[in-house]
Amino acid sequence: MLGTLHTRYHEEPGGHIRIFRKKELQHMLREEGTKCWSVRYKHALHTPYWWLRCLVGHKDEKFPLVKLYKRFLEWDIISVPVDKVS
Repeated sequence: MLGTLHTRYHEEPGGHIRIFRKKELQHMLREEGTKCWSVRYKHALHTPYWWLRCLVGHKDEKFPLVKLYKRFLEWDIISVPVDKVS
């Protein structure tokens, strides 16, 4: 299913949806002489946003649910985590 969602976007110049399994990505890094020290999932909230954009048309930024999710992401990026508030 994921392949059908991102096919057009994946082929778009500058498109950045890339789906890798952790071990596959680590192997690719090793092949290039790089070592992976850790894996973090900081952008996990961004994945559904891009799936949604691909579903409605990867260039349709005006679709109501796309706009709403983008506002949520922007809020998440600029908000201070609860555990960091003094």
